[in-house]
Amino acid sequence: MFGTRARLLPFYYVDHFEEILSFLAANWSALMSDMEFAFERDFRALPQEARALVVRLSNRRRWHARVSGLKYAEIGDIPGALKLLRERGFIREAVIEDSDEILETLTRTEVASLLKPLRGLSTKKKPEL
Repeated sequence: MFGTRARLLPFYYVDHFEEILSFLAANWSALMSDMEFAFERDFRALPQEARALVVRLSNRRRWHARVSGLKYAEIGDIPGALKLLRERGFIREAVIEDSDEILETLTRTEVASLLKPLRGLSTKKKPEL
């Protein structure tokens, strides 16, 4: 038995998430808000790949993710799933208020390249700025 790994179904985590939603609705519905019921309804109405992407995104460390960093073998059309999730209000594009957190996702090299145009500004006079 040791040394063997159980084979998980490709969307096992979606099934588990839906089990949790069902448990909450069955046992704690009196405590759920209209917004939480709407989330459950809208989530279940999504196609499987979009539901999978919602769960995958919710398990990430940060609120923001690079599209290029979203690689999940079981989700064949990530751009299509993202488009649908945006249209249905599950995700949104980043806005200026997100800049602090977005900066945390950048590498040192990326931050340096963003700051490159600012080099020499400390020596300029105010009217030159």
